[in-house]
Amino acid sequence: MKLKNKTLTNETKILFLDFDGVLNSYEEGSYKTHSSEEYGPSITICNKIIKLCKETGAKIIISSNWRKFNPDGWYIFDGIKYKNPLAKVYELLGEYIIDTLPPEKHVTKAIALILWFEETNYKGDRWVILDDDYREELGSTTDYNINKHYIETNPEFGITDKNIEQIEKIIK
Repeated sequence: MKLKNKTLTNETKILFLDFDGVLNSYEEGSYKTHSSEEYGPSITICNKIIKLCKETGAKIIISSNWRKFNPDGWYIFDGIKYKNPLAKVYELLGEYIIDTLPPEKHVTKAIALILWFEETNYKGDRWVILDDDYREELGSTTDYNINKHYIETNPEFGITDKNIEQIEKIIK
């Protein structure tokens, strides 16, 4: 299957990446300051992902709820106006991004994952979901062994070296 000019096979190693609390953190970057003009990913965390992708051949699927909005748009959350951070994510990680989850606005992330698996017919077992909010987004679904592939990040730190080790155990 071809996705955004990239080939997907059942051997493809995949990182389903959320944004808030995963690619940024309370400790570093715009998630800490909530700077609406500078809202974007942590360079340090993105460098960890780049290194992981280079070393393992992993590809990225954007799973963040930001995928549901215009990448160049501004949005108001809790009374604060934010620029969609995915444009910066594509600048930093675009070489490794092959797709996004379906952008349907009124479905849970678990349903979007299931739709993606069904639409792509991906049957591989070398994938992980990185998210900081499992209960809200993924629930307790057993479809596609989502629980087995889930790595919960701490929004205080985003992706840590320990998370990288967990990812490597699943995708290698």
